[in-house]
Amino acid sequence: MNPTAFTDLLDRYYNRSCTEEEKAQLFQLLQDPQYDVLLKEWIARVELLTGDILELPKPAADSILASIFNASSPSKPIPVAHRVHFLRTAWFRYAAILLLIASTATYIYQTRRPSMETASQQPISMPDILPGGNKAILTLADGRRIVLDSAANGALASQGDTRIIKLDAGSLAYNAGSSNGEVWYNTVSTPKGGQYQVVLPDGSKVWLNAASSIRFPTTFTKTREVTVTGETYMEVTPDATKPFLVNANDIQVQVLGTSFNINAYQDENAWKTTLVDGSIRVGRGKDIVTLKPGQQALVNKNDFIKVNRDANVAEALAWKNGLFTFEEADVPAVMRQLGRWYDVDIVYEGAIPARQFVGKIFREMTLNKVVKVLGNNGINCRIEGRTIRVQP
Repeated sequence: MNPTAFTDLLDRYYNRSCTEEEKAQLFQLLQDPQYDVLLKEWIARVELLTGDILELPKPAADSILASIFNASSPSKPIPVAHRVHFLRTAWFRYAAILLLIASTATYIYQTRRPSMETASQQPISMPDILPGGNKAILTLADGRRIVLDSAANGALASQGDTRIIKLDAGSLAYNAGSSNGEVWYNTVSTPKGGQYQVVLPDGSKVWLNAASSIRFPTTFTKTREVTVTGETYMEVTPDATKPFLVNANDIQVQVLGTSFNINAYQDENAWKTTLVDGSIRVGRGKDIVTLKPGQQALVNKNDFIKVNRDANVAEALAWKNGLFTFEEADVPAVMRQLGRWYDVDIVYEGAIPARQFVGKIFREMTLNKVVKVLGNNGINCRIEGRTIRVQP
C-alpha cells in the first residue's frame, strides 16, 4: 500500500468512517515494520492537530493490542512470544494503536494537562462551540416545511404516489411510485452547521454539506434533472435512457452514472466539480469539458472553464469523510469552511494574514480545539460569542 493510501486509512479509522474490511486491513498493516516511519509521522501530525497526547497504563495496552492482533487474524493467532517482543520493541506503533482505540471511546484515556501553576495563568475560556451535525429542512411542493433533525424516523409525507421516509438521524429516502404526469418538486436544505444525505427517487445518493441544498422532482420522467447550491457529493445510479443533469449556479453537469463532488458556494473564488469515477461533461454557456476520474473542472466567475488534470480528490471529498483537508489554502479559504460548519461569523482585525495552511482537521472537534490547531500553525484568532476574530 502506498504512503498516501496508508495514512488516509489511518485518518478514516481515527474518524470512525472506514468499513469493517478496512479496519481488518489496517490492523494487519500495523503489524508490518515497513510502516513504522509512516506511523510515527502520523502520530506526530495527529497530536499537533488535536493538541492531545494520549496515554494508557501498560497492562491495559498489552491487553488491547492482543485483542486487536487476534481479531485481525482469527485463523492465525499471533504467538505470545512474538507479541510480547512486538510490544516492547515497537513503542510508537503501540502508541498509534492506542490513539486509534482511544478515539473510538472504547477505553478512557488521560490527556496531559498543564500544571496548576501554568493553568492558573491561562485566561478563563468562553463556552465552547460544538461542531455541526445532521440538520436539514425538507420543503414540500405545497410549501410545507419539515425540520428533519427533530422529525421521527419513518414515513414523513407523500407527494403524489411517492413516499418520503426518514431512514435515520442523517438520511432521507424517496420511494417513487407511478407518475400521473404531475410534477412535484421538493427541496432539502442544510443550514450552517448542518449536513444531510438524500436518496433520490431513482436510487441516486446525494450528500449535502453545510449551507447547501438540492431541488428535485419526486418522480423522474424522461430526464433526471436537479438543482443544487453550496456543496454536494453524488453517486448517480446508471440509466442510459435517462441522463442525469445537475444545475449549479450557471454550470450544468451531464451524467449517466458516476460519482462526483460539486463545490458551488457563492462566496468561493471558483466553483469546482471533481470526478471520482465514471465520466461527466461540465458546461457553462458554450464552454463544455469532459472529465475523467481524478480530474477537476474549475469555473472562475469571470473566466472560462479550466481543467485540473491531477486534482486532489481526497481534499475535495474530505468534508464527506469528516475532515477539513487543506493544501496550501489561504486564511480566508480556511475560515470560510469553518464559518459554515460551526455556524460562526468571521471578522478580520486588520490585514488578512498572508499565510497558507497545509494539514487536516477533524470536523468533529470543538471550535476551541480548532482554534488551538490554527494557533499552533501560525493563524492566530479568538472566539467571541459566535464570532471568530482573526488577528494579523
